Amino acid sequence: MVEESADSISYGTVLKLEHKNQSEPGSDLLAAINIALQLKDESLSLYVFDVVKDLRDVAKTKALAKH
Repeated sequence: MVEESADSISYGTVLKLEHKNQSEPGSDLLAAINIALQLKDESLSLYVFDVVKDLRDVAKTKALAKH
């Protein structure tokens, strides 16, 4: 869990994506954060994705999610 308040929750993960159908096999690490927000009778969801260098390189992704 990244952050929580009375009307929202943010959680994230880092995924390893394999490139199998390319001339040179490889992989990328993708950070993802989902922000779920409750406004009156509406539930909203915002997803943020960013390619990261390693599992701890998530500061930029967290900053994007806050905007």
